[in-house]
Amino acid sequence: MGSRNKSSFNFEDFNNFRKLSDAESKILDEELKRRYTRKASVVIFRHGHRTPFKYKNLTSNPLNELFEKNFFDNLDSRCFKEVNEHLYAKVKLMAFPPGETSDFLVLKDKDNSGKLTSVGAKQLKCLGKRLRTRYTPEVSQVLLSASDDQRPEHSDSCGLLTFSSRTERTIESLRSLLVGLFEKEIREGVDPLVEVMVFASAETNWLLMPFKQYPELKDATTTANSVNFMSKNIPGFSKWSRDFCARFDLSEQYINLQNVRDYVTSFRTFSLKNWSDIEDSMPFEQQDLEYSSRMLSQVVTAEKLIPENGLAKSASQFFESLLDILSNDGQYPLALLSGHDTTINTIRVALRAQDYSWPHFASNIAFEVYQDTLNEEGLKLVVLFDFVPVVLKSISHDVLISLDDFKMFVNSNLTV
Repeated sequence: MGSRNKSSFNFEDFNNFRKLSDAESKILDEELKRRYTRKASVVIFRHGHRTPFKYKNLTSNPLNELFEKNFFDNLDSRCFKEVNEHLYAKVKLMAFPPGETSDFLVLKDKDNSGKLTSVGAKQLKCLGKRLRTRYTPEVSQVLLSASDDQRPEHSDSCGLLTFSSRTERTIESLRSLLVGLFEKEIREGVDPLVEVMVFASAETNWLLMPFKQYPELKDATTTANSVNFMSKNIPGFSKWSRDFCARFDLSEQYINLQNVRDYVTSFRTFSLKNWSDIEDSMPFEQQDLEYSSRMLSQVVTAEKLIPENGLAKSASQFFESLLDILSNDGQYPLALLSGHDTTINTIRVALRAQDYSWPHFASNIAFEVYQDTLNEEGLKLVVLFDFVPVVLKSISHDVLISLDDFKMFVNSNLTV
């Protein structure tokens, strides 16, 4: 991309991790089977493939209008046809936290904006199958608790802990995942009821940025996404944006990097009607997705560093809740959290494990707690990105992290 502009942010400070190789992962798996018992696991995942958003606040933006018209006027609605076939039926939506109004409304993805597709539903079903393979003992325990007196009082639900944002796509993604997770039970007609904790409002949703509690985070997001900020602080942005806008014959003031990335992805992954007629008006290049993904990942890192203690404010609610679940003495052997790309990004930045690739649909992060069965040393934590164990160098140089060390890192760096 040519010369890199000088940035006031050292993004490499937040790229301090390493993925294990296949050979290393195999050795770790053998060690875990030989001397450890898994006590609790929490899996956070992004929803599946969706349509792009209609950014109503950008309706005066000619670039946005061009994207929306060419995409939605040519969208083939058959892309949603099979979604309902991949939704787990036996779910009960519960408002969270307890005590919130029970008649809350799920935020519908209206006008096909941000709507889960059949491809997205299948992606999550496949993820559910992979989780069933990895967490077979936990799923067996869940099924056992669904059929005996271990159930919580006044509940017909199994012992699976599930949370979702209050959007149609995240709830449907979780329901699609459950189809893969309980595929065998569905065939046999013994699939358990699953209570899904749905965050009743954005203010209580610790899978999202806490903008209501910390307005300075919202201001920082606006600042970091401005063309002026990105030109000064995001390496390569100025050169790329000049070239991009020249192709679309538009001023750089209309660049919204998140919007660009969203539509570049969509035009590449959807089968649109009349594509030959609109192709000339969509002069994307192969590297646009790679560049916009990397630069946007740097933007979401920077926006957490602009306010004082911004990273801790962004991540503290999530990590507090995560530790509560992991430390719950095996009450919930498996927890599933259905969130967004922003959820995955915030976690990775907080762990100093951001490689500046954008989280793909159905991307996931798992936190697994293990007890050593050969001695009584403390609990260990393994973190996996898309099923690959990672070494979080800012916390430990060992893939098996002391849970006490992890808590100390959270308390020191991610607590307000």
